[in-house]
Amino acid sequence: MVKNDNAFLPIWLKYYSKFFGRDNIYVLDHESSDGSTDNIDAFCKKEIVHHPYFSDTWKVGTIMARQKELLKDHEYVIFTDCDECLAPDPEKFRDLEDFIIKADKNAYRCKGYEIYHSKDEPSIDLGRPLLRQRKYWYPCLHWNKPLISRIPLNWIPGFHKTRDLEIAVTEDLLLIHLNRIDHDIRYAKQLAAAGYKWTEKDIKNNYGWQYHITEPSAFDDWFYNLFYNGGISLNKIIPEIIPDKWKNIL
Repeated sequence: MVKNDNAFLPIWLKYYSKFFGRDNIYVLDHESSDGSTDNIDAFCKKEIVHHPYFSDTWKVGTIMARQKELLKDHEYVIFTDCDECLAPDPEKFRDLEDFIIKADKNAYRCKGYEIYHSKDEPSIDLGRPLLRQRKYWYPCLHWNKPLISRIPLNWIPGFHKTRDLEIAVTEDLLLIHLNRIDHDIRYAKQLAAAGYKWTEKDIKNNYGWQYHITEPSAFDDWFYNLFYNGGISLNKIIPEIIPDKWKNIL
């Protein structure tokens, strides 16, 4: 599901189109107004979805209903946000299609890594291979999401876990998160999202709290130094060098 994401949606479509045909890629467009979804029908099935608020609660309910519907005639359904690319270990699988062909579990939980834009690196060039432009990433438990399934999942808002099913992390299936691959792209997304209408329930439950960090110095401190890792407090980012075997994934 997307709303005004002209940076990451083209990356998402290009990546998943390598493994799945147009008739098996679905984009739910939450009333985008920036032109980012105007010409994507050749790559996916697009459907406009309407809701007056920017709401993780509404989003998760909408996606769960769609997953349940798709599972009536699909063996597996994958859900990701458009800044998330699922990639199995290239030393064990040819690619994501190979992983799905060999899949035999009811559900798979990814191991999450966030790509990190170091202060000494230039802005990302979206026309060039992405991971070759970044030296670091860091592991994040919060991105260990259960996103591949052949049974309906009862996700919590944010899709970080399910309410009624314990799913072990599959160590050789990564969620490569692009949220911090570029400072300026993220800040622009931050400002746009902060300006949307949010439901009182989402605000009360602190869903999407990070989108409300818009003061420049506070944003920089969050972007370069701090991340939420599934607990109640922010953790210090400790970057790790991206192993070379992953550099050709994106």
